[in-house]
Amino acid sequence: MAKKEGSRLRFWSLGSAGLALVLILIGSFLDLPIMEAVYVGENAYSLIFGLIGSLPLYLIALSGVVLLDNYFKKSRQFAVRFLGKALLFLVPAVLGILVAIQSLDEYTGSLLASALIAVPLAYLALLLWWFLLKDVDPSRSLDAGIALLLVAALTFAMTHLAKEVAERPRYFFLKEYGTNHFRDWWEWGSGLKDLYSDLSSDWFKSWPSGHSCCASAALLLPIPLSLGKKTRRLAPWAYPAGLLWWAMTALGRMLDGHHFLTDVAFALLFTALLIFLVAVPLLRRTEEEEGEPRRAFCTFEHRILRRRADLSVQGLDEKAVRKIRAKRGKKKTSSSYRGQTRSMHV
Repeated sequence: MAKKEGSRLRFWSLGSAGLALVLILIGSFLDLPIMEAVYVGENAYSLIFGLIGSLPLYLIALSGVVLLDNYFKKSRQFAVRFLGKALLFLVPAVLGILVAIQSLDEYTGSLLASALIAVPLAYLALLLWWFLLKDVDPSRSLDAGIALLLVAALTFAMTHLAKEVAERPRYFFLKEYGTNHFRDWWEWGSGLKDLYSDLSSDWFKSWPSGHSCCASAALLLPIPLSLGKKTRRLAPWAYPAGLLWWAMTALGRMLDGHHFLTDVAFALLFTALLIFLVAVPLLRRTEEEEGEPRRAFCTFEHRILRRRADLSVQGLDEKAVRKIRAKRGKKKTSSSYRGQTRSMHV
């Protein structure tokens, strides 16, 4: 990864965290009045982003799997190569099932039907990433793949754990049962879930917004895009596009009463901090310094791969380099021989 790409990632992650803090400050005083002003109930816009808003998290996870396989397939050990192929096979299936549970099941009414839709789409997305990233230098794949998968897993786990602990009621619950049940984001464990045990537990999972957390993961999409030769030019534009995607998803979740302003703002804050604390340090190991990339692992096999990549950039192959070195060696030996014969005649 180029050094400027790491700087961009730091800038956008810290900038997004700053924006989230400002929105949290506003929402801490005006959460309920803002929702009363923007709530419109069920609408097509919210329906669309309820379906597709969380896609960035799954896309970065799939790109991470492709990058790891790109690194593992160069190994001489069968177990390492098998691990890469196993990830390619298993992760899309798991992600497809998660999409079916989190997004599609609410609209199709059948988990099986949702899975039959989501799992093939996950494999198609994996195939697209493989096409875009198949030519990536293996020495740059390992840290990027680990960073993408780690941020995706931590974002998903942290969001759902926080929802279970906070038990904040959603706004549409307040519309039906009274705004006197409103709870601020810091009032965890309201007890309303037990009081209204006949309702779905999802009615009390407002904070933080899961869809917005997944949408804000779009800030990481420039990483795989910057590594692919076919997509490198798109990487700088993917940062503002990712933040815009989060904003559009957050608005959709607020319009239909699923989340308050602080819910979507905390989602952006959590993801931005994870990117800055987890992804940036991992990716820094492969940043270019004075034209020479750092090695992820300084093994003999890794140095050979790096050497081949450098030669391909220069338009040379190993045979051509050997011929050049052989010619230089012959010239040196012939010149030294002439010097020796001249000294003998003298």
